[in-house]
Amino acid sequence: MIHTFEMMLLIAYYDVQHLFSMYSVNINKYDYFGAAVRQLNSEVKKRFPAYSITWMNCRADGDWHLHLKVDAVKLLNRGEIIEDDYDLIESDIRKFLIRHFGHSDYFDSHTLTRIDYRMDVEMPNPKDRELLFHLLEKYTAK
Repeated sequence: MIHTFEMMLLIAYYDVQHLFSMYSVNINKYDYFGAAVRQLNSEVKKRFPAYSITWMNCRADGDWHLHLKVDAVKLLNRGEIIEDDYDLIESDIRKFLIRHFGHSDYFDSHTLTRIDYRMDVEMPNPKDRELLFHLLEKYTAK
């Protein structure tokens, strides 16, 4: 089932400036733009734990790519995400964009760049669980 996904949004420069000012992140304070984006991401995650701004970059025409990662499990507050949840997730993403940019038009032209799946496995036998964790610990130690 889907766990997280990342999308790329094409946004205007003034919205990039607005986003940084909204969270009181001063870009000029940092030697590297990536450090400012990391600070912005930590501020966003405080208010919206299901969202992450993974990175931003400027295009030659002056517009910007904003890479937004969404944790569907945190967003819906449940472990099983099904296809019927698409409308709920889209609605919440649009609300997130409206809160930050005043509109959700950027969603209409987004590009899905990554989908991460997860598989939950139930192991009722405690001996099997112990063996699995033992093997994982052994593997990571090597």
